[in-house]
Amino acid sequence: GVGCAGRGVITAINFLEENGAYENLDYVSYDVLGDVVCGGFAMPIRENKAQEIYI
Repeated sequence: GVGCAGRGVITAINFLEENGAYENLDYVSYDVLGDVVCGGFAMPIRENKAQEIYI
């Protein structure tokens, strides 16, 4: 999704990528306000940005 949590997740991941957060790491942890019905929490898996997601 791109509404609700989807937009927040996309923005957070883009910010982390632009600032090198995914370089030379073991894990990345962040929190985005939203809920599952918005569809945003599927975005990191759909875009191959995450191997595991814990909600």
